[in-house]
Amino acid sequence: MATLSFRLKVDGLADDTLVVREYQGVESLSDKPLDNGQTCYGFRYEIKLASRQSTLKAVQLVDKPAQLEMLRDGLVVQRVHGIIRQFSKGDIGHHHTFYSLTLVPALERLSLRHNSRIFQLKTVPEILSVLLQEMGINDYAFSLKREATQREFCVQYRETDLDFLHRLAAEEGLVYSVMHEEGKHTLFFSDDSQSLPKHGEPIPYNVLSGGVMDSPYVSNLTQRTQTEVSHSELRDYSFKKPSYSFAQQTQGIEMEYQQATYEHFDAPGRFKDDVNGKAFNQIRLQYLRREAHTATGESNHPALQAGYKFDLQEHLDESANREWLVVEAHHQGKQPQALEEEGGSGATTYNNQFTLIPATITWRATPKTKPQTDGPCMAHVVGPDGEEIFCDEHGRVKLHFPWDRYSNGDEHSSCWVRVSQGWAGSQYGMMAIPRIGHEVIVSFLNGDPDQPIVTGRTYHVSNKAPYTLPDNKTKTVLRSETHQGEGFNELSFEDQAAQEKIYLHAQKDYEALVLNDATSHIKHDSHLTVDNDQFSHIKNNQHLTVEGESRDNITKDCSLEVGGSLQYKVAQLTAIQTGREISLKAGAKIVVEAGAEVTLKAGGSFVKVDAGGVHLVGPAINLNSGGSAGSGSAYSGQPAMLANTLIDMKAPAELQASAVSATMQSGQANVITHFEAAATQSAAQKSSASPQKQSEAKAEEKSAQEKSQKEDAQNEDKASLLQSDLLKPSDELEKLAKKQASAFRKGNSGEEVSLIQQALIKMKFDLQADGDFGNKTKTAIEQFQRSYQPSHQTHPSYSIGPVDGIVGQGTLLALDEALMDGWVYLLITKDMLNAVCPNSGDNKELLDSLNKYCPKYEIDTPIRIAHFLSQIAHESGCFSSLIEGSNYSHMAAKIKFSKYKHYVDSLKPGSKNKFIREDNPARCKQPDLFNFVYSNSNGNGDEKSGDGYTYRGRGIIQITGKDKYSKFTSVHNGNNPDDPQNFIINPDLVSENINYSVESACIYWRGWGALSKKFNANGDINILIENAPNDVELVSQAVNGGRYGHSNGLDDRIGKFNKIKNKLGL
Repeated sequence: MATLSFRLKVDGLADDTLVVREYQGVESLSDKPLDNGQTCYGFRYEIKLASRQSTLKAVQLVDKPAQLEMLRDGLVVQRVHGIIRQFSKGDIGHHHTFYSLTLVPALERLSLRHNSRIFQLKTVPEILSVLLQEMGINDYAFSLKREATQREFCVQYRETDLDFLHRLAAEEGLVYSVMHEEGKHTLFFSDDSQSLPKHGEPIPYNVLSGGVMDSPYVSNLTQRTQTEVSHSELRDYSFKKPSYSFAQQTQGIEMEYQQATYEHFDAPGRFKDDVNGKAFNQIRLQYLRREAHTATGESNHPALQAGYKFDLQEHLDESANREWLVVEAHHQGKQPQALEEEGGSGATTYNNQFTLIPATITWRATPKTKPQTDGPCMAHVVGPDGEEIFCDEHGRVKLHFPWDRYSNGDEHSSCWVRVSQGWAGSQYGMMAIPRIGHEVIVSFLNGDPDQPIVTGRTYHVSNKAPYTLPDNKTKTVLRSETHQGEGFNELSFEDQAAQEKIYLHAQKDYEALVLNDATSHIKHDSHLTVDNDQFSHIKNNQHLTVEGESRDNITKDCSLEVGGSLQYKVAQLTAIQTGREISLKAGAKIVVEAGAEVTLKAGGSFVKVDAGGVHLVGPAINLNSGGSAGSGSAYSGQPAMLANTLIDMKAPAELQASAVSATMQSGQANVITHFEAAATQSAAQKSSASPQKQSEAKAEEKSAQEKSQKEDAQNEDKASLLQSDLLKPSDELEKLAKKQASAFRKGNSGEEVSLIQQALIKMKFDLQADGDFGNKTKTAIEQFQRSYQPSHQTHPSYSIGPVDGIVGQGTLLALDEALMDGWVYLLITKDMLNAVCPNSGDNKELLDSLNKYCPKYEIDTPIRIAHFLSQIAHESGCFSSLIEGSNYSHMAAKIKFSKYKHYVDSLKPGSKNKFIREDNPARCKQPDLFNFVYSNSNGNGDEKSGDGYTYRGRGIIQITGKDKYSKFTSVHNGNNPDDPQNFIINPDLVSENINYSVESACIYWRGWGALSKKFNANGDINILIENAPNDVELVSQAVNGGRYGHSNGLDDRIGKFNKIKNKLGL
């Protein structure tokens, strides 16, 4: 019978310092609360010990690495490596002193740091890596099926690093387990059960009740099935898509035994796009159903550790003979002979109890409640140096929180944060953007620290109120500050009794636009001072009534031009006095009439006409005696200058009529009369006029209004919306631009369709149009609708979107604007790259190269592009790595390379792994690793030749092996005689030059794919796509090689394909 024993090794102590009396260990996938109030973080072992040394101190053990080993016949069959979290000293016996300690993973160190900090534009694996590395934990690995997406803004808020790690991991669907090796343990994160390691040999089931088998076995297996939630629905909201519910629904599987009506609904679901929403909802349902099918049992097999799979065999119930995953295990070991004073009674024993789920089910960790903010908090608005106002197109600002110790208080301190305004409608409301340095009050939507929103602003000791307080406590003030200058605009109200006042200050210009009447009633004096010129332009009539005196004082000239008649009516006296001359000149006649007397007087002589006759008095009276008449000065008055007009101030409806929602359509507003006295006075004035005058006035007013309305309509009709030379001349298209004509669609023909087609051709669409609006035109329009992003430079506001190839108002305006912008169609656009890999579209060199080579190698249809982009995005890690990684960890290498895994598995206990680095045992010797795994294949020589490392994968579809580099040299030089290259001699060119990287991928795509016999493709993946357009697995096999149905990263490739497929409207 095999001999079983346990031992504990502690760094810094001799191996025989401590002997193991007994231990109890718990292991779990991720964390699990225990009955004693403790929590298991992957594993937790309570170990009772004895030692001949009675003077062991805590400093020698606490926080030190230690390793518990199980030995069978002197060989280690299982080990648990961790750190000592707790150490206790007990009684001292005759020969031994009793001790105990708690062994936990190094991960538990993260529970000892409590923090608040902000992560931006990082994926969850990247955030977890930061937390682990900051705590000195470098032995960890990720194996993920789903591509991790960046989080724009992720806050660790008043929680430990460990709580934060668990929360993020659960949200992202990650679980962790611990893998133990000699002298180390590795934290292994995965999001799919298929990624977890498996015990190599099947484990038998002991069918004999109470029987004993020679080899380790499983016994007392109990399978359990229970009713759980059948389906789930999550919803959320984004201000960028306010009317979209983001509803995500997921149905459970294997539910034949229960009703399908048990729904879990939750909102908000903590996502802002459908891709993440779908994944989060799937993760949620998998968590809710994780215990629908479970099994419990017992065993004496030490390999049954949490996070490992195994095959069970020899169970009488054939359904139990399947692959299982251990999600929890409890281990007990006793070694009574370790104590001499107990006489070594009893044999060393080991057993465990475990919880299993079918390996086809992915175990999800328990979601953790996100810390909620207790209430609003303070922050300061920040931005780049030299700026005073820093915002985006939505009026959002950047903030720095007082608790943020990691940022520099600049534009990188936070994400863009929305700002609450006093009123916000469709292009109406209030807008006051907080400026850099302002103190603001920040609330959090649903208490979520990841969703801040500015809800208020406050003054502080540096940013003081506009007027000193409390001296001016009766003032209500709205004052702005001149941007990049000195000055301000202000509207303020003084509410002190007997001093009430409204004050308006314009730092430069003041403009007002009243679309109808303006009425003012000043019940005391009105004063106007203009330091320079004053201009008034009244386009119709002016009426002025002065009930007292009217006095004008003009220090220089006064000119008055009247286009019609000038009439004065004075009740009493008209007196005109000039310093030099009065000149009256009429084109026809001048009549002077007086009821009593007319007198002309000059130089002592006069002529007087009255009722008594005509009197001429002077030194001499000359009749027809020669001389000539005097002449007066000619008119030299200056014409009035017209007043300035307002800068084009368009109403919101004119700016974006399509954005006005139905909620804005209401009945006429009620009229509130504020000026009762003025209204009474106006009515009295009207009643005092004669009926004839009132009728004439009304007719004049109506005529003027009709004339004005007619002129406005004519001006509106004359204004052309279309601006491009190609589309502007068409009256019919102009009507469509104003929504006065019907849209164009498939089946239409004529001049307008021809103009639309010419516009598309000018933008580089491959149209081959024949004059009718056919399939080619419809396809081109749909491509335009998907690819063109409005600049709103030519047309201030309109919307364009996929509308089944119909040219409506929005599409026409977009065509016109695109022509004005000089926009041209690209086969592959920035948005397409961003669909498969966010932010990758910013790589202009990559985009240019794809548009150069993809058409050349006929990767030019939407379905081909969808497959090509999804595959190259996966192969290159979203274009971040154009050369195969050169820093594989031991665990990653085992997962990646089956050849390396077979080598490791074949090592005998105690044998040295020749590929492990001595300076960093977690990593492999990279040249050695590549030379081994790629030796004697794809044209490479043996391990010593170095070909494996020299010709490792490069490019966006990583060509691997000396044969591929040789073939690429031949094909490239044949197609590019002006650019001869030798990629055998210079293989790094494939990764260092983006053009060679893309070209090699296109050549691979058209002739080097696997599955060459499938559909007689002969390596041409385009042929596979033509025969199976939606079979991502087939294409993945052709790209990645291997056996059909087992391609690497298939889920990620499918996810990327679906994203770009949706983007292209396929």
